[in-house]
Amino acid sequence: RRAAASAAGSAEAAAPPAEAEPPSATRPLLALGGAAAFNCILGSLYLWSVYLVGLQQELGASRAALSAVFSLATTAFTTASSVGLIVFGRAPPAQLAAAVLAVAAFGLWFAGSTGELWGLYVGFGLLFGACNGVGHGVSLRIGQSKMFESRKGMATGVLFAARASGTVLLAPVAHAAVAQYGALAALQINGLAILAVGLPIYLALHVSNVNRALAPPKDKARTSLAALRPHAATCLKFAGILGLGAFSGLLAYGHAAPVLSARGAQTASLGVAVSAFSAVNAGARLVGGGLIDSLSARTCLMLSSAPAAVGLLIAAAMPGSVPAAMAGLCGSAATYGLLATCLAVSVGRLLGQDLFATAYGAIFTSWGVAGIAGPVIGGLLYDFTQTYTLSLAIASICAAAAVACAAALPDDPTKEGDRCD
Repeated sequence: RRAAASAAGSAEAAAPPAEAEPPSATRPLLALGGAAAFNCILGSLYLWSVYLVGLQQELGASRAALSAVFSLATTAFTTASSVGLIVFGRAPPAQLAAAVLAVAAFGLWFAGSTGELWGLYVGFGLLFGACNGVGHGVSLRIGQSKMFESRKGMATGVLFAARASGTVLLAPVAHAAVAQYGALAALQINGLAILAVGLPIYLALHVSNVNRALAPPKDKARTSLAALRPHAATCLKFAGILGLGAFSGLLAYGHAAPVLSARGAQTASLGVAVSAFSAVNAGARLVGGGLIDSLSARTCLMLSSAPAAVGLLIAAAMPGSVPAAMAGLCGSAATYGLLATCLAVSVGRLLGQDLFATAYGAIFTSWGVAGIAGPVIGGLLYDFTQTYTLSLAIASICAAAAVACAAALPDDPTKEGDRCD
């Protein structure tokens, strides 16, 4: 008996561990680098304002009709992101990213090649918008994975900053392409650029072997919509923060160049201005990662919406000033960037990783509502008043309301001293 017990103990000691060994140092870097490049090129979604004036001239369409293309793209983004987190939750990131980039490239090429408004709705609005949504879900999975257990905020911040940096890097190029070849041709060039980077991104993600779900469900009942009912109030507050806070950023992204142009900014400087706006967004996403790793969810999200509330109020109060308009746009960009990182990590922290995919998918629908409302309201009010002043004032009020929603969030269980009682 003793010999058998000893043999059994030896066998148990020699058996491999139930869980795989932690990834090597290079694999997280490859995963982060591949996902960052993936986000960077998909960030060309936010070049829309660079194309907007040229498309209006080439197609003879109204500002509101073209703004609706960007609104459709954000709606497709929202739907694909919410559904994709669940449907593609266990799909290999490398193959999924390659498919997303191929469809995105085709969508932009199609949008530019038809020469018709409906082609923009289908190619840019539906296809490119949906690809961005699925890509957003891929990024969330990687940023929230166990590879970055102690630094999820920073990893998510890097990935979301990469999406914003795509606009920083590509805005001057897109502006030059529009000036040289026209807006429709520039869209096709954008599509070809996306196709060109597909293989390197696929290889980086494939070698990193980051094939894991965002949060492996322990209990299927815990991942259903019914499981959110006890947390309905918190989910509504999160939705309010995201929808109201993102309204200003999405309005600004859809109209950044026209807002400055309407105040007399030099045409040659518009591409640089959009890049500066996007640089603030990218920087805010990195800062947000550090903040949410250090502060409570409530404090971090209250700070996130304040820049837009203040900056847009200044822009609305000084309707003839280009610097004031730039301050308002940069304030909304800072809020948009901070929310992108802080809200994702806050949802997982307050509601738990088992509920994350379901909860975030439901909450993210408010971003889609803001995506429709922001650009369309901005376009309609401009067509009616020939100015963006009223739109900027409304966006400022919405950002202030987002601060109030954040103040009402429950206590953060991971941060000592974060109690209201």
